[in-house]
Amino acid sequence: MSLKVTPANIAQFRQNLARLVVRDAKEILGLDDQQTQMVAKILVARGITKWLNCRKQLLRMKDEWKKQIVVLNIQ
Repeated sequence: MSLKVTPANIAQFRQNLARLVVRDAKEILGLDDQQTQMVAKILVARGITKWLNCRKQLLRMKDEWKKQIVVLNIQ
């Protein structure tokens, strides 16, 4: 697996999901199932999963606010 991320293509990658981080770590580092489960537990224990979810919700709220601003500007 090769992640070729640039500022120009960042939007094409799925983001804000801890399971994607775990999957990438498994593939790139060659982790077995037990090690993969440990990475997932560490992300939860350190609050990474919670903050990724929070970021996802904030982005949704931002999109909704932008829609409301457009509607208010039209009126």
